Amino acid sequence: MPLKFVKISYETWLSYKAANITIRGVSGNSCTPIGEITASIKSRLNAFKASLQFFIMQNVAGTLPTVYPEENIMKVINSKEYADPDVCSARKIDMIVGTQVFFRLLCVGQIRPAGTDAIWQKTVFGWILSGHITSTNPMHCLSATASTFDPIQRQVQKFW
Repeated sequence: MPLKFVKISYETWLSYKAANITIRGVSGNSCTPIGEITASIKSRLNAFKASLQFFIMQNVAGTLPTVYPEENIMKVINSKEYADPDVCSARKIDMIVGTQVFFRLLCVGQIRPAGTDAIWQKTVFGWILSGHITSTNPMHCLSATASTFDPIQRQVQKFW
């Protein structure tokens, strides 16, 4: 099964089943998902909808973006068409999709702002920005997350 991850939100206790898998990542670090869930994802801009299985993790990734693009990169696309309306606000990643659905998310349409290595890619969710992003106010940040699920939290889940 291709791997897809979603972080758990303790404000919303969703029904999920146990996941009997160990996930290995960078430098051979491993973790065990909290569980597995089937969830629907959908676009706020069109009729795209997909039901996917996700592994629930304490954390999926660090806070992104780590740099804020220059204005000339941002003004290429109408902000109402961004996949993330708050594209310049650093936040935690909620989910990562795998190859099973990734290429279904891409649409025809790519824009490369002149004089940059940035790429705007059209997706079913709206436009996403990728590539080497230059910033007049660079931040230097390297983020890595390794987390384990506390056995006490498992006991609390059984209680609920």
